[in-house]
Amino acid sequence: MKVKAFAFDVDGVCTNATIICLADGQQVRQSHTRDGFALRFAHQQGYPIAIISAGKNNAGVVKRFEGLGLTDLYIGSLDKNKAFDDFLSRHNLSADDVLYMGDDVPDYPVLKRVGVPTCPADAANDIKPIVKYVSDCKGGEGCVRDVIEQVLKAQGRWANFETENFLLYVEYYQDDTVAESAYGAFHHVPDALLYCSAYARLSVLAAAWRADFFPTE
Repeated sequence: MKVKAFAFDVDGVCTNATIICLADGQQVRQSHTRDGFALRFAHQQGYPIAIISAGKNNAGVVKRFEGLGLTDLYIGSLDKNKAFDDFLSRHNLSADDVLYMGDDVPDYPVLKRVGVPTCPADAANDIKPIVKYVSDCKGGEGCVRDVIEQVLKAQGRWANFETENFLLYVEYYQDDTVAESAYGAFHHVPDALLYCSAYARLSVLAAAWRADFFPTE
């Protein structure tokens, strides 16, 4: 069975299970930069990716995923099966083609349909028995990166950081939409790029670093 597409829940998967409710009604969620990189990289490799969430009041969530280049965003979808069917139809996929990650009872119907059902380490007890893979990572703490990286590596499409694919990392961490939290991937990128992106955002420094990493002579 070959995974051709991915679909993810938001709360408890792409973010941790905590929501901070502000006085103005806004809800604040926490996500992980390495999950963000994996989502963007898989999208750039041509994998359709759906984000399916029953949660509402998610303007920040939408902006986050749009900043990663994702377009199949089903936010406020109380009927996840209906959203999933639309995703399949739009990309001419079968349910067997999809890896889905969910963490709680609302994800149960879709998890039972897909070819590769998965969940984070801290998923609800009702979910773990029905999935094929339980990540070692918790929701919002790298579980999305975990499954995407494993699939792309198995298919020979994960980033080879000794080639031009590494430039995608440079592009990702220069993006203002994630620069504020780029420190979360400290051990993945050199200091020069880290401080360029997260604090100074000086593209000239990133270009200089890139030239050092990929000398032309």
